Amino acid sequence: MQSNNLSQPERKKNSLILIVDDIPKNIQLLGNILSNHGYNIAVATNGKQALTIIEKKLPDLVLLDVMMPEIDGFEVCQRIKDNPASREIPVIFLTAKHEVEDKIRGFEVGGSDYVTKPFETAEVIARVRTHLQLKNALDTIHQYNQQLERIVDERTEALIRAERHAAFSMLIQGIVHNLRNPLNAISGSIQLIEMERNRVNKLQIPDPENDEWKKAQKSFASIWHYTEMAETGTGKLIQMINSLMAKSRADKSDNIELVDLNQLLQREIDFLLADQHFRNHTKRVLEFCEGELMVEVVSSEISQVLQNLIRNAIDAMFEQPDATITIRTGNNAEEVWFMVQDNGPGIPEEVQAKIFDPFFTTKPKADSDSKGPKGTGLGLHMCSEMIRAYNGRIDLESKPGMGAAFRVVLPKNRPEKHEVEADNSQIALI
Repeated sequence: MQSNNLSQPERKKNSLILIVDDIPKNIQLLGNILSNHGYNIAVATNGKQALTIIEKKLPDLVLLDVMMPEIDGFEVCQRIKDNPASREIPVIFLTAKHEVEDKIRGFEVGGSDYVTKPFETAEVIARVRTHLQLKNALDTIHQYNQQLERIVDERTEALIRAERHAAFSMLIQGIVHNLRNPLNAISGSIQLIEMERNRVNKLQIPDPENDEWKKAQKSFASIWHYTEMAETGTGKLIQMINSLMAKSRADKSDNIELVDLNQLLQREIDFLLADQHFRNHTKRVLEFCEGELMVEVVSSEISQVLQNLIRNAIDAMFEQPDATITIRTGNNAEEVWFMVQDNGPGIPEEVQAKIFDPFFTTKPKADSDSKGPKGTGLGLHMCSEMIRAYNGRIDLESKPGMGAAFRVVLPKNRPEKHEVEADNSQIALI
């Protein structure tokens, strides 16, 4: 962000003054006066030549004779003022006339002042110095305005960002608060099912070889299996909610543990295979680096980040026949990382800078009538905030038509026993 202190612009040194007169003697006289006072000089003997010089290099001030052939001084001044690039240049007319009408016309076409012939050195220098100072003051004000506009724009953007973060936090708190009760009810119901399961398993069956009983046993086995999956999923949700409810990293310190990132990701992928679409309609490539990738994290948070990235990848490849998700891990001297990459349409460059903003989404809104995937604009922002809390980051690499890759980077736990670079990869299809 720009500093609030507006720096004083440097005063122009060796200002360039353009003298326009068709009489060489006048040019020589004015040139000597101005050069002796440290000004740089450019000269033109007619209006066309003067306009050509101004197009090539803008002077700081113009001394302009009124009476010239072809194009008089009034028309030259009018053209200078009509050009946005030169309109701020002060023009001082040179004239031997004293008629009030000429002075009025000169001011009407944009002239700043008059110097009468024959020239008095003190008068010429005083008027030139005065109008250069005014020009410098106007330039300073213009620069201040530009800096103030930048500061206002940056502060406005910061305020909008802060308000969106605050709104996001309030929304999450509301969601979390409303989710806890139904999740606790689901968890309690699963525990009752477990109790019924134990009771059923203790029942004495007169004829264990009865066909109907065998069919019932298979049904019970499926029920127990899916109940266990529901219990695992509910437990993960409760862990996530507890993590979201934490107000600071210190509040979560008891839940931070040293884990192997490779093992954590593999467990989460095994759990996600319960999703039929992920299992049956998406090719999955795992490229895990060798050795342990030890990090200190809240496991449920990393699981949530991985789930969000995989869900987003699946949504990006909606109805794509060759949908493929590649999950990689690796490390370097200071960091460990994992990447989720898809082969979907990619993310347009013009929205990549906003992809982690709260409530921004490239998907149709959740309340739209779209038949495809819908979004709220909360997932990636929440992932970014979680990883940033570990002094990590999420990098995005995407080109139109070439998919998207989200790389989650975390600081490496020290000391680490097995330090193996990510180049030594083992590729597996699952």
